[in-house]
Amino acid sequence: MAANPTPPPPAYFPSLSLENVRSFGTKQTISFARPGGQPAPSTSPLR
Repeated sequence: MAANPTPPPPAYFPSLSLENVRSFGTKQTISFARPGGQPAPSTSPLR
């Protein structure tokens, strides 16, 4: 293993959809994107 491995770049998701989840009922989508499609600055990357 390298002494100083380079971490992977952050991954941003423009939206999240949940379907067939009992507590949500019908399909629900949360958008994390601005109207132009760019990721909103307030969203956190998943690591």
